[in-house]
Amino acid sequence: MRAKNFRRENVGFSAKLTLVWIFLALTILQARATPKDAILTLSPDQITIHSEIYIYGAEATNDVAKTYQESILAYWSKDYKGRDWKVTDPKTRRNYTVAFDVHVSVFNEKERATSFFIFDNLNPSSRKNYIRVSEVCRGRFRSHVSMYGDTGVWCAGGPPSVIAHEYGHLLGLIDRYHSVRDHNELDHGWESNLMADGMGGEVEQRNIDAALQETIRRLNPQEQ
Repeated sequence: MRAKNFRRENVGFSAKLTLVWIFLALTILQARATPKDAILTLSPDQITIHSEIYIYGAEATNDVAKTYQESILAYWSKDYKGRDWKVTDPKTRRNYTVAFDVHVSVFNEKERATSFFIFDNLNPSSRKNYIRVSEVCRGRFRSHVSMYGDTGVWCAGGPPSVIAHEYGHLLGLIDRYHSVRDHNELDHGWESNLMADGMGGEVEQRNIDAALQETIRRLNPQEQ
């Protein structure tokens, strides 16, 4: 009799646990409906992209956070000639300057924190990004951002261009290369772009346009 009771209770517990996991999975999917985890603000003549990036892990230090932030801004704040980014509202032909406000810091102000679960990842309205910092890349491992666009693993000693490339993924941009056997081939027409060549490419106007496509489309919702 005890065995039967235990089995019945265990089945009930398993069912409840399954429902909990289903709920958590659905919550995560809802939270990651868009990879564009940034906050956009609009002034009369400027669109500002605000990004909060928190790093954690055995290699996460304030120095690494500073390096990441400087690397991102070096590539994204202006074009490679030092000019401001511009986008145009196709309806009004009004021009907007695009600015980047990127902050990278150690999660909870605690360096080298390794073992914890970040509950904010389950928050559908959160636009924060969480990056685990790994050791210097070895072998086939390399920096990457998850398919949901707001988490990932970056190498502590990654080149500035690679960090800037990964930041592009946080904005919702896709890779512009494809794998062929044991190497990558750059997509045609994207050879000089940072999202294709993470070692020698540059951020281009089309990257800015793609990241802000939905924002530009909604600048005049009354005319939609």
